Amino acid sequence: MAIRDLKRGKTVGFDLLASEHYIHFDHILKVFLALLHTSFITHGHLPVNIIKTIIVPLIKSKIGDARDKNNYRPTVLITCCIKVTGTCVFK
Repeated sequence: MAIRDLKRGKTVGFDLLASEHYIHFDHILKVFLALLHTSFITHGHLPVNIIKTIIVPLIKSKIGDARDKNNYRPTVLITCCIKVTGTCVFK
């Protein structure tokens, strides 16, 4: 269900896998992914490469001064793997 609920067309994270990759995984890959996420939850450990994020500054107002640091807000790009894990843990 967590994979099915992923939003399509979103920006990819550090692993360069889009949500469409996860949605179109073969059934056997989804089974291995479920085992992987179960081990994350059971052991309470996430590998560093999976939790790497990309922080991108987005401009708040296009009419404002682009040189003003207060005219930006951070956006974090996370991997779909973490999105799926988070959905499994918090739903």
